[in-house]
Amino acid sequence: MISADLSGKTAFANGRTRLLSPPLSLFLFAILSGTMSLWAIAAPEPAPPADAAALEEAYVYALPVFEVARARYAGTALRPADKSALNRLMHRRTLSTHENRTVTTPNNDTLYSQAFLDLSGSPVDITTPDFGDRYFSVAFMDVFTNNFATVGRRTTGTRPQHYFVVGPDWKGTAPGGATLIRAPGNWVWVLVRILIQGPDEMSEVRHLQDAIYLRVLRPFAPQDALAPKPGDADNFIAVVNQALSRNPPPAADGAILERIGRVGIGPGLMVPDGAVLQAWRSEFPKLQKHLFDSFETLQPPTIYDGWNYRTADLGNFGTNYAFRAIVAIVGLAALEPVEAVYTNAVGDKDGKPLRSGRHYRWRIPSAGLPVDAFWSLTAYEETPQGALYFADNPIHRYAIGDRTPGLVKNPDGSIDILIQHDPPTGPLAANWLPIPPGPVKLTLRAYQPRAVLLQGLYRYPGIESVD
Repeated sequence: MISADLSGKTAFANGRTRLLSPPLSLFLFAILSGTMSLWAIAAPEPAPPADAAALEEAYVYALPVFEVARARYAGTALRPADKSALNRLMHRRTLSTHENRTVTTPNNDTLYSQAFLDLSGSPVDITTPDFGDRYFSVAFMDVFTNNFATVGRRTTGTRPQHYFVVGPDWKGTAPGGATLIRAPGNWVWVLVRILIQGPDEMSEVRHLQDAIYLRVLRPFAPQDALAPKPGDADNFIAVVNQALSRNPPPAADGAILERIGRVGIGPGLMVPDGAVLQAWRSEFPKLQKHLFDSFETLQPPTIYDGWNYRTADLGNFGTNYAFRAIVAIVGLAALEPVEAVYTNAVGDKDGKPLRSGRHYRWRIPSAGLPVDAFWSLTAYEETPQGALYFADNPIHRYAIGDRTPGLVKNPDGSIDILIQHDPPTGPLAANWLPIPPGPVKLTLRAYQPRAVLLQGLYRYPGIESVD
């Protein structure tokens, strides 16, 4: 999940707190380009207003598009500093703490930079500096939340790079020395992650942020975008249809677009009227709950020794529209697994729920975990609404990982992480991951995972209760 607030003012994703029941939030917690074509704008026959299935299918397809439009609007038009933040790079200068409650499931590993591009009038140049051996990634996402390109340490290395980003209608060649990135649509969300080892590196990482340059080749006036209004069915339809008109859907979406066009969702369509619009207004408050209720049966979790493993199509969803919609709510802008694997502990190795009043040990084998960048285990507290945030603790530690200084090893080279609410004593106190009172939520992030993890051939050691 992305962090909040650029320059202390503007949220990356406009907040992600959702009203979920605790069992369902537990399941969702465990979840974390093809040929393009333009679609005909002929007005389809309207569906009967009682066609709730068509409305649900339209909502599921459209929800990620709306969420990207909402993040884009919050990160540009709503910025207090200026009203023209499109095609500009903006930086998050600090790590999240327990005091940050804007975006759920934050990480404590990377600083973020982001840009929302409009490629309708000009290509965009992006250059990156020399990152040495430091992990960084630049994810390019389309309006459907797919990572259509990722550059950085894993893919292009850490030496200085030059990228030439163009829209679907651009014709020509990239400048000499530049790598061409052709976007499937004119709206692109660029999200930069830079590893930071600790507060002592803050100045160095901020310098790297400032050394990333973004330049529009020729000035132009981007088209205005509608202001998203969550909870408003009419606005939902209008915002989504505008975005679809400016970002051609993939050819694989042709069948579903034909079906949902009958209830008013599609490129070039207007907000419907009459019985269809009344059906939207009536059903809209229920549609998100229907999505959650049906998703458990559509995509059951995969759990081994208390760890839940995500599906392979995270971050590049294809036609898995339900999964795409769920992730847009609980983990908007997630990386694809080849870049980072997110695994969540939903219980101990015996299948019992994790509880803050108990003491747990998680033993990392002497060989470490199968990653080529870094890993971290993060603890969260859960609000009654199902949102996950850092919790305050005596040592202000929210995550522990292979970069945590002072970890004590066992004689065989393994490391025991102590997961508990009360401070431990003795030589292993340095290995303490504090957990909050109440329900325990843990996320394990593995950046640049190795093939054994990606292919499901490796399973993490289970968390053991030591009481």
